[in-house]
Amino acid sequence: MYDLTWFHYMDAKDGFFRTLLDFADEHGLSRIADIGCGVALDAQALLQAGYEVHAYDLDNPCLAYARLRFDHDFGESGRVHCLSELGDHHYQLVYAVDVLGHADDPEALATLLFQAGDHVVVNLLPHDSRHRFGPADLHPRLDHQCILPTLQAHGELIRVAASGESVATIWRAIMRTGRDQ
Repeated sequence: MYDLTWFHYMDAKDGFFRTLLDFADEHGLSRIADIGCGVALDAQALLQAGYEVHAYDLDNPCLAYARLRFDHDFGESGRVHCLSELGDHHYQLVYAVDVLGHADDPEALATLLFQAGDHVVVNLLPHDSRHRFGPADLHPRLDHQCILPTLQAHGELIRVAASGESVATIWRAIMRTGRDQ
């Protein structure tokens, strides 16, 4: 929880959120889902800024802490959910900042993001084939050759922006018909 709180207050995500908020404001998008919310400080800041935000993560102590804080600060612990509940809701915009590389199955998570939102915002960290996942690694390797085709299969890339060492990408979900739906 300490690392996630520290990460929230450093400037590593500033470019990502600037891109996300500019896009949301330009298009009047206010119903937002924060995927991989951790302690949900980002979701809390967006809620305080007037967006209708729900936070999702795996069931873990951080999620319990986020619920406690949302209940204390807003009386709304029901805005914090287990990731398994995401399929029950739909949002105008779904975002996952520094999350895909942590997923056991990044492609399945990306698919879930597009099923839950009209627009999906994810960041892509630099691809380094020498990167080795270890206990000290905060950002596991994300294979761009695998994740980009998945993102393209479900969405149309409509915006790209630099965000520190990563790239913020915004995708419009492609509506499928028939068997592809």
